[in-house]
Amino acid sequence: MLAAKTPRILWVELTSKCPFDCVFCSRKSRRGSGEHMPYVLFESLVRQVSDPRTFLLNYSGESTVYPELIPAIRLARSTGAGVELVSSLATASDGLLHQLSTAGLTRMTVSIHAADARAFTEIYRHSSLAALRTRLELFVELCRGARNPPAIDLAFVAMQHNLDQLQGVAELAMGLGLTAISIFPVIRRDEIPIVFPRELTGTGLHRAEFRDDLNRRVEDSRRRLPEIAITICNPQFTNTTQALGEAPRACPGELPAGARIYSCEQNPWETAHVLSNGDIVPCEVHDRLPVGNLARQTLAEIWGGEAYERFRQNYHTGELAACRSCPWKTAYIPGRMQSEILAVRGRNTQMGHGWHEPAGEPHVWASQQAVASIEPRAGSTKLHVSGILPPGREGQANELAICCNGTPLERLGTVQRR
Repeated sequence: MLAAKTPRILWVELTSKCPFDCVFCSRKSRRGSGEHMPYVLFESLVRQVSDPRTFLLNYSGESTVYPELIPAIRLARSTGAGVELVSSLATASDGLLHQLSTAGLTRMTVSIHAADARAFTEIYRHSSLAALRTRLELFVELCRGARNPPAIDLAFVAMQHNLDQLQGVAELAMGLGLTAISIFPVIRRDEIPIVFPRELTGTGLHRAEFRDDLNRRVEDSRRRLPEIAITICNPQFTNTTQALGEAPRACPGELPAGARIYSCEQNPWETAHVLSNGDIVPCEVHDRLPVGNLARQTLAEIWGGEAYERFRQNYHTGELAACRSCPWKTAYIPGRMQSEILAVRGRNTQMGHGWHEPAGEPHVWASQQAVASIEPRAGSTKLHVSGILPPGREGQANELAICCNGTPLERLGTVQRR
């Protein structure tokens, strides 16, 4: 598979500092007091990215403590990409909340893991539930009066001892007019004091009892508050297991023998993480495996470099243990090209990066950059292409490039907005 020209979805750790000390977080043990990314480094990153789709301006730290957060949001948004943020929000000032409502954010996800004061203190170990509620209520009010405000949703890290808080969090969302909660079952990749024996086995897998209990709680909340969309963000908690065929499909369990990994939520062909010290890592699972450092190399050198290419190859062939067991992977059995995409009739096609999932239409939509490989058919001498090529971005061309066995043949349908 071909990688995009540069990563299109970037998680950028503006800071690894955080005033909170959440019980499930390894930030303190991994990063100590943390550090801010030099703003000039962030500026350099943004200048080097070609056609970005999304900037997610957070990782292990609390981004609202980053001194240049608002300029960073505005700069990222100026590229035309969406800009998202995850925050505990409880320590943000009134002035910062006002700026966040108007700076160009496209999404703000607020982390709320408790709905009563005692549980909040036990989990966050800083600030208070009252402070968080006050901050969130003000932010919602500010966004209602703002032009092009961010969408607001909630994130809930599920542990056995806070499952009884989910209903209260859903009621809080309902009272504020919010409609979506994403649930993240607790994980433990690093050595932190709490081992979560009721949630996880000794190998780090989620216990069946915990999965069942969480699913029951979610279904109960859905019945009580059907207006709130509640999503468990882990495929192993939902009934998604399918027989693995030749076409790429979800594969939440261990990678079957002979299978290849096609993609995942943070695939190495179009996504990357940039840590506050400039390290670029392939994903959050492999955040101890830098493939380069932006303070010493250009983005193009890192993205197209030997270390990243080696990672992509090992990822694809399933040689990385963490990738083999990752619940978010999509995998396939190598063989004759096969596709359920109706856009290419009579041809077997391998869709590369950049395509949206089929939606029952007689065509498939691409994002800013997309690649597809079409299997040769004996006796064929023509390729008929039917589709829509929309205008390019201001001052740029939009092109369909056709290659045969790696040789460029034609560039079609170039259009440019004036």
